[in-house]
Amino acid sequence: MNFPADAEDDGNSNSGLADRRSEHYFLNFAIRDPKSWFKFLTGGAKYRKIFLALVSRTRRRFGSAQAPAPEWLLFRQDLDIVVRRGTRTVFVSSQGDPRLYDLRLAGGGKLRELCSQGKLELIIIPRTDHNFSSLYDQERLIEVVRNKASEILQDRAKEGTALSVPPQQVAPFQARR
Repeated sequence: MNFPADAEDDGNSNSGLADRRSEHYFLNFAIRDPKSWFKFLTGGAKYRKIFLALVSRTRRRFGSAQAPAPEWLLFRQDLDIVVRRGTRTVFVSSQGDPRLYDLRLAGGGKLRELCSQGKLELIIIPRTDHNFSSLYDQERLIEVVRNKASEILQDRAKEGTALSVPPQQVAPFQARR
């Protein structure tokens, strides 16, 4: 069970993020791979990385709640401001994005509350990696964005509110559906 790369791809040295990426890899890919199990049983695995990923998972699941960071509080205030303005806000994420955890952590109860009230949406595209690498995943992402944009346009038309985009720019978008 080896994680594909040791270096952070975005230059972030956050060990918690590295642990979550390792954890995500182990729980979603390596555990189902016979080659990984062979490496694990024959001593070829990175046991320290596996152990740290398990410890990280255990701490998050059973550990005490973290005090909110100042940035998280600002993010929650920004969510409130955006919602009060009446701005339709939609977060779209892949199921395989380790930063999805960060979004949920930073948003906290405010994010859950706004989502449950229908004032904000968090759409998670299942069985995709964080880059939407495959063409199929990219098509699903585009379809989600198209559907959501179309839904917003239809709601605006029903409400009779003005579009912030000229109609000639909207028409080609709607024609592609």
